Amino acid sequence: MVCGSPALVSEYLSAGDLVSLCGTHPRHWAGAARDLAAALDHIHNQGMVHLDVKPRNVLLRNSQRASLVDFALAEPLNCQTLKGGGTPAYQSPGQRRGEAPVVADDVYAFATLLYELITGCLPFGVSPSLACPGLPALPLGLSDSSLAFSELAELVHATLGPDPGCRPKSMYVFLDVLESVIAFWR
Repeated sequence: MVCGSPALVSEYLSAGDLVSLCGTHPRHWAGAARDLAAALDHIHNQGMVHLDVKPRNVLLRNSQRASLVDFALAEPLNCQTLKGGGTPAYQSPGQRRGEAPVVADDVYAFATLLYELITGCLPFGVSPSLACPGLPALPLGLSDSSLAFSELAELVHATLGPDPGCRPKSMYVFLDVLESVIAFWR
């Protein structure tokens, strides 16, 4: 570091990232997903969007606590001067078209991340096009599945579906459902 140049210092989180929990039982990742939803809700309430929500950008404190990192692409809501970039597999259709950033971009990416946590794979592959194929069904047959998990799966499916009108307008709905999932497996 050059003397007098700006630097970013952050807490060291030694438990890895959310990738390690993809495809595991919801009891292993529901708390971390709730933390991520709360972090996104907070930055949205501050007038910002993250624009690169993905498992690698969620660092774990332990298996049930997480922090959102990498704000390099973050933008004010409806910013007209876009940096571009992001990870195609998690981008919303609007983000892929280069539209001004909105909360729905992060909501869509969060649903993609949840789909990957549930199934262990991405819903539309690593390079989705603007005309994505139909969304594969989520497994609802966990041996101890709950109504809350079914609600979460339905919410993820609706968010990633072709109709933007079916998508939640904020992270609040995800927070509520994730709290129910956590309570079921506590």
